[in-house]
Amino acid sequence: MRHSIFLLLVSITLSSNIISNEIEKYDPMVDSFLYIDQNQKNLPSDIFIMNLKEVITKEDPLYNNIKRGIREYEDRKNSINDLQYKFDNGLEAEGGKKIIEDIYLVNNPNNFYLTGSVLAAFIVAPLITDISEIFDWFSGEKEESDDPFYDADEEEESRNKRDKNIKKLGRYTFLPGVSIIAIGYFGSKIKIAQKEKIINDDDLVMPNLLEFFKKNEINMAIKIYNNRIKI
Repeated sequence: MRHSIFLLLVSITLSSNIISNEIEKYDPMVDSFLYIDQNQKNLPSDIFIMNLKEVITKEDPLYNNIKRGIREYEDRKNSINDLQYKFDNGLEAEGGKKIIEDIYLVNNPNNFYLTGSVLAAFIVAPLITDISEIFDWFSGEKEESDDPFYDADEEEESRNKRDKNIKKLGRYTFLPGVSIIAIGYFGSKIKIAQKEKIINDDDLVMPNLLEFFKKNEINMAIKIYNNRIKI
């Protein structure tokens, strides 16, 4: 009898511990997550995002939206961290601290890299498709069509014509694409001016998650987090 009571108490204790580690909701007023067990301290948003990033998968609902929000959050966080470093090393000024910002010929090379990569990739796009089909064949995922009007030769001819047109386009876009990438890279290294800027404490405040995620996306992220994270 005593043994049964002991096991029951242990079971209840373990159950309560599991429940206590589950997140109940997000509180935008304090920009943190509240546990079901109110005796636990709130989970900071940056820790939540860091852990969520490691466990979310493509099969999860709203995956693309949540991943987009994570990227935007991390970009803003990195930007504020850089600003914090400049603030810590800035000169005292009215309303905050004065910093000197370098201005480059290209201040955001990522846009150049993206555009250039897309243009340069046209020439190898058919090759990527062929490699993908080879992997499908080896994995057994490629199946014959059940369509009685399906003509393999006609499809092959159509695909070859498409690939030929893409390669032809790629011959005209490859060099411009590489050039755009080079402009972005070298332009981001060429400093053309400097300017003074005043940073105050408000500039260093990280916005809450509702600026990066919709409410339903946060709720789904909490479900994913609770299912995957075992603390």
